[in-house]
Amino acid sequence: MKHIILAVTIPLLFFGLLYSGSASADYAQNIGKNLEATKKEARYEAVATDPRIVVMKIISASTAFIGTAFLVYLVYAGYLIVVAQGEEQQIGDAKKIIIRCTIGIALMLSAYGLTKLIINVLDQDAPLQETGLHIQPTRRTGGGLMQMGGRE
Repeated sequence: MKHIILAVTIPLLFFGLLYSGSASADYAQNIGKNLEATKKEARYEAVATDPRIVVMKIISASTAFIGTAFLVYLVYAGYLIVVAQGEEQQIGDAKKIIIRCTIGIALMLSAYGLTKLIINVLDQDAPLQETGLHIQPTRRTGGGLMQMGGRE
């Protein structure tokens, strides 16, 4: 029975990938045109981003990820303590997890602060903006669906 399922599944997967590949190729040929049309229609102008800002955004994203992992491990350690039922081995393991998480989050926050300090010291004239890519919409005239207030 396994061999029959494999004999049917593998060709279907192979031909399915071939079909989706041709559709992706058609889309990839027009992606530049589609992006330009979207940019033009939305009337947005992207401002070039400083590489230092990109680095700070990457560091901020990794900080958020590590903070989330810290929270998950902390909840896990708390769960281990709750279900330990007085078992010293399990309580000790949970305490080790809490200590390691606390040390890890302290190291991460100090590295983030040090990186931000170094970048600010190196570039004192132009303070960094932490928001990354700035997209500035052009002003539109006239009313529309989003018009607030009464009639003019």
